[in-house]
Amino acid sequence: NEIGYQPDDVVFTFLGRMNIDKGMLELAVAFDKLSQKYDKVRLLLIGFDEENIEALMKKKVKNSEKVFFYGMTPSPEKIMQAGDVFCLPSYREGFGTSVIEASLLEKPIICSDTYGLMETIIDNETGLRHKVADAESLFSQMEVLVNNENMRHQLAKKGREYVLENFSAQQISDKWLEFYRNKI
Repeated sequence: NEIGYQPDDVVFTFLGRMNIDKGMLELAVAFDKLSQKYDKVRLLLIGFDEENIEALMKKKVKNSEKVFFYGMTPSPEKIMQAGDVFCLPSYREGFGTSVIEASLLEKPIICSDTYGLMETIIDNETGLRHKVADAESLFSQMEVLVNNENMRHQLAKKGREYVLENFSAQQISDKWLEFYRNKI
């Protein structure tokens, strides 16, 4: 209600620092093409705008009223509930923590095939990958999920299961301990 979305809208969500390296321009181009083809799509951007991305996106997205810049929030998990699909089209990541968090919230994922994100999803099982810095590849994956609600639900459910099985706090702590023990 706060951002004016309707229950039948398909909302793509980004959470993170908004800058060029996060793939924001490709996201703008892909979403522009998507929003011209489908009326009920929306884009929700959550995070700090480091490089005046809002202005750049408004130039690239003809239907810019379909893009909502939420800004920073101390409770991203709450606003992410408004989304249907989580997108991280980043050029590079140390590790895709936001992908893991979105998967825990049972959001299907679309992310680039860059290092740092490769382990966060299983392609076509817990999320969809697209080529780095390729707006057309990103658009194609977005379109798949606009048109397949059942697939969105399956990816979301499997994504949460995958994260719970592979990225628990205990598992991460154990891996760090193992790493440090091998360094000594």
